[in-house]
Amino acid sequence: MGTPRLEFTDAMRTGDEAMDTQHRYLIELINELADAVDEGYAEARLGQLLPMLEMSFEWHFEREEDSMLRRNCPLEKENEQANEELLETVKRFRGRHRSEGGNPDLAKEIHKHISDWLVKHLVKTDSAIRDDPVPARAARSAGVRPEADAQTPNGRPKARRSAGFADEDSSDTVQA
Repeated sequence: MGTPRLEFTDAMRTGDEAMDTQHRYLIELINELADAVDEGYAEARLGQLLPMLEMSFEWHFEREEDSMLRRNCPLEKENEQANEELLETVKRFRGRHRSEGGNPDLAKEIHKHISDWLVKHLVKTDSAIRDDPVPARAARSAGVRPEADAQTPNGRPKARRSAGFADEDSSDTVQA
């Protein structure tokens, strides 16, 4: 039995084509890790995929959080906290990779953790954009200015993440 692959489903759609394309790309990276595990080159590939995953998640999360903030999404704060937790987990995995090497068991653990997180997050949190698409101009006309009030969960002003990354177009799919 091989490592499970993700497939994009309607339950994961946000209705925002750019965001859905980014989600497909993240799934493609996760599936590349599954391929590396199954084909026996996880040790060689893990050192490349972990930084790519970290950078891709950072780049995507910044755009996703901005989109939720502009839309006055009720799950914006919860989403931001979950994103920060995943980034910290990926950083811990990178540290373990540096100390333990790219062994197949670590690659499997990383694949399972990130796959499980991503599917749950897309279906339960990111889909809120689709389910509650309050446009920014409607929120502003009601006197809400989320851009001016952007703060982290601990009350500090929200800092912009920086990750140099280009938009990717992907036609792969993901399954919940």
